[in-house]
Amino acid sequence: MNSENQLKISIPKPCHEDWNTMTPNEQGSFCGKCCKTVIDFSHQSNDEIQQFLLEASNKKI
Repeated sequence: MNSENQLKISIPKPCHEDWNTMTPNEQGSFCGKCCKTVIDFSHQSNDEIQQFLLEASNKKI
């Protein structure tokens, strides 16, 4: 991603539960406390993250 097209992501209510206690699934890990799948983007490139967010733009993620 070039500097002209920087993506800024805000997560107003991030999950603070322990990743290691969550149940792994295809998309990441499921948090039983907030009943959502938490996605670990730490090993993905900016382009991969941007593509995921663009594809999920009409979904609650």
